[in-house]
Amino acid sequence: SIHFPEIGTTATDAETEIGIGKADENGENISLNGQGNVFEVKRKIEDGTSTQPTTLSGTVDDSFMKYNNIATSNKNYVETITITEKNAPTGYEKYSKTIEFKVRKTYDKNTGKYIAAIAQDTIKIGGVAQTRGSSDYQYDNGNVKIDWSNNAITVKVKNKKIDIALKKTITKVTDAKTNTEKEVT
Repeated sequence: SIHFPEIGTTATDAETEIGIGKADENGENISLNGQGNVFEVKRKIEDGTSTQPTTLSGTVDDSFMKYNNIATSNKNYVETITITEKNAPTGYEKYSKTIEFKVRKTYDKNTGKYIAAIAQDTIKIGGVAQTRGSSDYQYDNGNVKIDWSNNAITVKVKNKKIDIALKKTITKVTDAKTNTEKEVT
């Protein structure tokens, strides 16, 4: 099973955190320390006043990038979150598909707090609407997992290792009888 760090523990009922992590093909965490800005995360508030998405700044916490202050208003409006991997961790292929979902902040009468949830039917991977899968990684054939609870949204994306095996190519051969080189095409 995948380990997710404790996110959402510092969020008040007026803000939501997003943690985005990387995993290898076996589901093991990939450290993001020293990897720079791996993701570009944009949010667009759909409250009738904002037309352009804003790019969010994240901080590295070992195998996760954390983004704070998502869905900060105590209103029942929707924010569209778009995640693009900009730089793959060293030794891994870049995940090329954009991840998008809508977050709604609603008032919970039982707790007296505003909580964030993702509308299940708004999740898109590479522009294609997703249905929940049955495995641990629930979207895009097991490559993306999206969880949300306690005002925390956790996204985990799998990356394949780059095949760095050296491949030899024959470009010339020497004719043993004539001792002359010939190019191979």
